[in-house]
Amino acid sequence: MRARPRAVQDLKFREKEISGRNVNEIEIEAQLDGDYAGIVRCLNRLQRSKNTYVVDSLGWIRLRAAGRGTRHRRETVKVSLHLRSYFRKT
Repeated sequence: MRARPRAVQDLKFREKEISGRNVNEIEIEAQLDGDYAGIVRCLNRLQRSKNTYVVDSLGWIRLRAAGRGTRHRRETVKVSLHLRSYFRKT
């Protein structure tokens, strides 16, 4: 089974023009929950993206461990992420 974030709980975008730079700043706030391995994969994909992101904050809390026995337990976590990216105006 492939691990991945189970759900995006909340996703917000804010666009702001940066005067004199010919770029727009996009702020992104997201709340994700899922198993630990899936969250890590999601963050790794973001890091390897061709776009540049500035991570302003990243927080997480453990929700619960699922599964029977220690070999099959999966940690469920909730991640709060705030980041920015910049795009040239067309």
